[in-house]
Amino acid sequence: MIPIVLTSRVGSDGVLQLTLPLGAAEANQEMNITVEPAQPTMSQDEWRKRVLSTAGSILIRRSFAMIKATMRSERSCRDSFAGLKFLH
Repeated sequence: MIPIVLTSRVGSDGVLQLTLPLGAAEANQEMNITVEPAQPTMSQDEWRKRVLSTAGSILIRRSFAMIKATMRSERSCRDSFAGLKFLH
């Protein structure tokens, strides 16, 4: 049997209720249940701030990589045509 991870909310009465149909193959077997607080979820505003704080750094790194690649490409192209004469 593969582990199953659930996220559920404790009711206003302080009781956590779980219904977990596992199937006939798991009938009459003991199971371990671990209860721990879930990771807090971010509000929409917190998520937006997080994305905005990281998005620029990713684009900047990629832009530098693209500039370097373009420069290498232009240099390679220029070197390929170095010995040719063009008519104007």
